[in-house]
Amino acid sequence: MGGDEASILLFRGATPRPAGGPARADRLRGPAAAGERLEISGRSAYLHSPNGLGRSRRAARFDRKVGAPATARNWNTVVRLADLARAAAA
Repeated sequence: MGGDEASILLFRGATPRPAGGPARADRLRGPAAAGERLEISGRSAYLHSPNGLGRSRRAARFDRKVGAPATARNWNTVVRLADLARAAAA
């Protein structure tokens, strides 16, 4: 996806795909601010919001539209958690 890591948000769902399948995934791609991108892969969705996540209509409505329990972390947190997991495994 590229860009500033602070503007990337990872959503991770409890189910392999959003409830409702492809139709639900299309709803997640709904209203977006200029320059926003959403990529869905399995139970993960990556949202790049170059104008800031606080201004993102997608980020604000994601939980309701996904239709399944999910958690969200900004990309800096994802990278840090991966680093901690690698250090603990070493």
